[in-house]
This record gives sequence, C-alpha cells and structure tokens, in this order.
Amino acid sequence: MSFKKTTILGVLLLFLALIITGCGKKIVIKFETIDGIIVSEQTIKKSGIPKEPTPPIREGYEFLYWEINGEKYDFDKEISEDATLIAKWQPIVEDTLKDKKLQALAELEEFYNTFKKEDYTTENWNTLTNHYNDGLVAIDAAEDLEAVDDALQEAINNMESVDKLPEEE
Repeated sequence: MSFKKTTILGVLLLFLALIITGCGKKIVIKFETIDGIIVSEQTIKKSGIPKEPTPPIREGYEFLYWEINGEKYDFDKEISEDATLIAKWQPIVEDTLKDKKLQALAELEEFYNTFKKEDYTTENWNTLTNHYNDGLVAIDAAEDLEAVDDALQEAINNMESVDKLPEEE
C-alpha cells in the first residue's frame, strides 16, 4: 500500500473513530425540587429526550411542571448537554380560608342586623351601612386567616363608633 493510501485510510479511520465516540456521548439530566434537592437523575444520549419523572410532592404546594432556564420544559424536546430541570410549584389555598371568610361574612351580617335604622339619623345610618359594606369587601379581599379576622374586627369597631340618636326621656 502506498504512503498516500495509508495516510488517507488512517485519516478516514480516525474520523470514523471520532464520529463513533462523539455519537456515543452521554449527558446527565437532574431533576431538582427546592433548595438544590435532586429527586431524580437520568443519564441519556447527547441530544436525547429524558423521561418525565414521577411528579414530586411538597407539603402545601401543587406541582405544576418542570422548567429549564426559567421556561416550561417540553418532554418532546431534545437536550444536548448536562442540564438541571427545576420543579415549578403553586401554593395550595386551603379551603379553610374560604370557610373562614364565609363565617366572618355571616358574623358581620348578624352584627349589622342588630342595629335599627330608626335609632340613627339618615346620615349616620348611611355611615353605618357604608362601614358594613366596606367590611364585606375587606373580608372578601383578605388573603389569609389573620386578615379575615382583622377585616371583621375593623368593620365591627367602625359600626360601633357611629353615633345613635339621643334617647328620649
């Protein structure tokens, strides 16, 4: 075999070896929940597609999806280098907040019904009614249990502060 043929054959074999070695490269995909906790790890071929792991569990939260580089990851897309997918969560709003609001609205209505229109001037009755309506809105807008209690108490205090007509003797 001539030197030229040997050189060409050698280059071709080297090129073929590089292709085979490069094609067989593996990458690592990590699945992270919070604070760097890795819940799953997969080794896949470069430019491969990882399998979606079982959704993780976090108390008080609902798992939404996995994200990569701040965007939702589509498990039909290839990944060409080592990567970490991070769990995206949403807090679970307990029904207790809804129940607390309903209870507070009922208490406020019951308190409002203890007042009699004839005991107030028209202006003061309107003020008392406005405090009641403001309380309804504040309770509905409350984002946690403490805010519901605060809104109810403020409405009651405001309603109690409205002056009645002087009592007749």
